Amino acid sequence: MDVQRIERALRAGPMDEPTYVPGRYRRAGGPSPRVLAIVGLISAVLLGLAVGVGLSTLHRPPAQVGSVDRDRLALELPGRWVSDDISRERWVSVLVGLGNDIDDIDNFLAHFDPIVATTHYELEFTHDHLAIADFADDQPRDDVASGPYQIDADGTLHYDDRSCFVSARFKIEDDRLMFGRISTDSCGADERIANMAFFNLVSYTRATP
Repeated sequence: MDVQRIERALRAGPMDEPTYVPGRYRRAGGPSPRVLAIVGLISAVLLGLAVGVGLSTLHRPPAQVGSVDRDRLALELPGRWVSDDISRERWVSVLVGLGNDIDDIDNFLAHFDPIVATTHYELEFTHDHLAIADFADDQPRDDVASGPYQIDADGTLHYDDRSCFVSARFKIEDDRLMFGRISTDSCGADERIANMAFFNLVSYTRATP
């Protein structure tokens, strides 16, 4: 009997049982080459996006915050500005369209500005004061309002009409002066109607010196 052969067979085990090799089923010490390749590809894509965003930010033009040139407006505004003519019918219809009550408008026309056919206005700005004149039906000049004003950094004009505070954006293009819709604070109906007429019914042309 070959005792050594029998001992070898016993140690080897059954024919269909896999032979144990130390370390074969141990967790690998690092990611496989395929995993490393995928991770590298993702990292490259993310890096490319980050670089692209950074470059676009560097080359993007600055936001136009505070793009209104207040100093230019303050320099160009002083002087005399004469409005276009406006008919009484147009005067009334635009003021109604701006939200004013027709009874308030009729009362204003009866007591403060008796326009029969047409009117136009004149604004005269110094560096800090505004004077307003009315020329109804080609009658002599009527100085109707005046007060201090200032221009904010965003280009908004603030005008104090005897404690009726008027604010409006405006622009100057060549020799033309135009105002946006005014806002009013502490103004009665008459003051609101008058200032809407001055600023929102007509545009202005710079008067020849």
